[in-house]
Amino acid sequence: MKHLTFNGGYQFNFRGAPSAEVVDVSVGESLRFDLDAGTVTWVCEVAQGAHVDAFAVLARAKDAPEVCFVSPVAGTVARVVVGAAGSDEGGKVASAELGASDGAAGFVEVTPDDASATTSPEGMALDGSWSDQRNEARAAVARAGLWWRIRDGFTGAVAGLDDSPEQVIVRGLFTEPFFPVEEQLAVERSDALVRGLEVLDKLAGQQAPALVVVRQGMPKELSELVKVKSVEIVEAPARYPAENPQFLDGLLAGWSGRGSGRTWVIDLQDVLRLGDLATTGVYDVREYVALAGEGLSKPSHAMVFPGSSISHVLSGDRAVSGKGPVRVLLGGMLTGKSVSLDGWVTPGTRSVVVVPEHQKRRFLGFLAPGLDEDSFSYGFLSNLAPGHARGAHAGLRGQVRYCISCSYCEWVCPVGLNPQTLWKLGDIGEVEEAASQGLMRCIGCGLCSYVCPAKIELTADLKRSQEQYRQMLAEEEAAAGAA
Repeated sequence: MKHLTFNGGYQFNFRGAPSAEVVDVSVGESLRFDLDAGTVTWVCEVAQGAHVDAFAVLARAKDAPEVCFVSPVAGTVARVVVGAAGSDEGGKVASAELGASDGAAGFVEVTPDDASATTSPEGMALDGSWSDQRNEARAAVARAGLWWRIRDGFTGAVAGLDDSPEQVIVRGLFTEPFFPVEEQLAVERSDALVRGLEVLDKLAGQQAPALVVVRQGMPKELSELVKVKSVEIVEAPARYPAENPQFLDGLLAGWSGRGSGRTWVIDLQDVLRLGDLATTGVYDVREYVALAGEGLSKPSHAMVFPGSSISHVLSGDRAVSGKGPVRVLLGGMLTGKSVSLDGWVTPGTRSVVVVPEHQKRRFLGFLAPGLDEDSFSYGFLSNLAPGHARGAHAGLRGQVRYCISCSYCEWVCPVGLNPQTLWKLGDIGEVEEAASQGLMRCIGCGLCSYVCPAKIELTADLKRSQEQYRQMLAEEEAAAGAA
């Protein structure tokens, strides 16, 4: 067993955490799958008005047609919309990207045959096409619509079907506020997990061990996994950003010599899907999602059909509290995206967080500075009671001010960077100098922006500097080729 340690990071403690209860959310009247703003370019395979079966192919990856995105339900294709133009198409979409937009443009919408369904659809038996041969097994996983869930630890893109990774990282620990702890699923379905790990061993190759990352003090039941060939448990502190794929890639595979294809990253619940696929030919398409935040009447965990409308997911006992305006965050408080209640749950979503807007100034608020506010700064009274759960709302970050060189961002940076220096270099266009000081090691976890008392959007600015540096290298390479 390994023990993962790192400096920096942050441990959150907010009110509004989901209960241990797991509710089944019905499929709803329609499912919508975004076709833009993602990391995979897809070619749509269905026409508007067509009927599709559960697990039928909706789209294929443009650069790897074997990699499919499948329909989670049987139903009728109600709409197909081109991403950039936002216009309806009666036939196939030429190309677009599957990602985390708010559904405004670029999507395929499916009307389920059975709007009362609460369990996973069936009907995709592989008819004996599963094989213990590596290439055939990879083809079966891709055909079943699961390969896109295996990501490259360096780039974050979908792993290549021809990759030969050095190791596979299985994420069972999530430390971003309100993310579900997937160990619960692993304990309840240990047989599927063990089978899934055997499948991973086949997919990656026996020379690529699987490292299952869990929290310190893991359930004893998980210790049995070390008996599975090529599997090792890694205990990590429950401190953000322990689950960041790039961070894990650097810590577990080494920061030196990093490159694409070296490490695969997959979530624990996706390993369960692989186990089910290899055993029965079907798997549960639903996402294990945390519905959380003080803006909800009853925070809980839920099994949600991907593509469900947020308004449907947050209805009934799961409804918004109604105590004022709220903000909905899809995919995490630090790394997710703000969407409206009219948005849609993106495939792969791990949390839907609802927090009060709370952006008005508080009268005489200076008399009680930060009693109920989460803050890294020692200038707030909340630091006198570090174990007390804080309120989480959309006004936590306040207003942008000038950088005061407090070094808070440096203290929390998990990869040992000095974000304020990198930010200042990027601000004056010195991205090459910033790169020499570690700019490209930034994993985009968002902690520097969160703790910054000046409320500077450091993470977004550093991402822009990274892109400028990549563009500069590409231009230099093109110029050298033309010479």
